[in-house]
Amino acid sequence: MNGLIDQNTTFIVQGFTGRLARFYAKKSLEYGTNIVAGVVPNKGGMSVLDLPIFSKISEAKKHFSIDASLIFVPKESVKEALLEAIQENIPLICCLTEEAAIHDILEVKKALKSSCSRLIGPSSYGWISPGKILAGLVPSRLYQKGNVGIIS
Repeated sequence: MNGLIDQNTTFIVQGFTGRLARFYAKKSLEYGTNIVAGVVPNKGGMSVLDLPIFSKISEAKKHFSIDASLIFVPKESVKEALLEAIQENIPLICCLTEEAAIHDILEVKKALKSSCSRLIGPSSYGWISPGKILAGLVPSRLYQKGNVGIIS
């Protein structure tokens, strides 16, 4: 996983107030992943798992250096969430949302061509570097520490 993610990678979770986002973010935090905040439109000022929620990525960037985003938004909101992360130059974006509309993803792919962001997904399971970092839906119990990391 050299060059992509490690224990120092700072994550935000887009859609953090959703049930699945909270569940999997908690597992990632327990594993040692450095999640610093959540982003949910119109819900800034809240907190989830003792982490602040911002309404926009630009607001979160005023407080944190952000290396990666985990996107847990409904399929109807995927395009907006991805385009926001790309516009804010988030280097690594992992979209865990399933069933995103193909025409939305084609628009996102076009935006990626002129950006510095990399996209994993949609419909990704996330990342794991066993013993170091877990981000997303990957079941950590299936992996052990070694020389291989998994990006799904």
